[in-house]
Amino acid sequence: MNLEILSQSELTDYIWNRLRMEGPIRPMLNTRFDDEPPEQFIYQSYKKSKDPLFRKRVIVSIQENLMRCNLLFFWKDKLADACVASLAFLVSLIEETSCIPLLELLISDWDAEYTDGQFHIIRTLAQLKQESSSLWQHLWDDGPLSLYGVIMYGWIRSDPELALSHLSELIDSEGSIDLRTTIWSLMGIMNTSQLIHAVNEPQQERLIQIITELEKT
Repeated sequence: MNLEILSQSELTDYIWNRLRMEGPIRPMLNTRFDDEPPEQFIYQSYKKSKDPLFRKRVIVSIQENLMRCNLLFFWKDKLADACVASLAFLVSLIEETSCIPLLELLISDWDAEYTDGQFHIIRTLAQLKQESSSLWQHLWDDGPLSLYGVIMYGWIRSDPELALSHLSELIDSEGSIDLRTTIWSLMGIMNTSQLIHAVNEPQQERLIQIITELEKT
């Protein structure tokens, strides 16, 4: 199927229906060797296209569908939540920062725990959002403890000084998060000495132990 021939409204509806797995799915998902996510074909079409107008229509369609999900209170609708997760992943793949305000709007009304859609929004924001913002403080204070790792990653990228002042809380949360994976991701954006000196002495010992083990892998 050639998505480039679709009008703006047709493309928006196509993406909406495909990500919600509604109606005929064209082309069918490839499940022979792997579970193909529904957004993969859209991303591949975007990536391969040489038409800047088509690429722009894809971005506009993503934005329009993010707004549509917001009107549906997506965290209470499983289909809409799955659509949000796919849209957020698409945004991260094409690295489209113009979608950041819409993603922030979707995450502003936090649920008791968190949904798959909300997780993918936070992960995408952590990858794309670099300017200083109160968003990460809000998520740190009100979000679930189990997301501290991805929140810290995004926070350090946007406001390292403030984020590092909360690193000790991250270390203390080891029982609720995958601390090794989190430290590994932070080592990719921060000097290890900065991480070590941001926490107290007992925590430094644990942090040094993790860093030493990771450096050997």
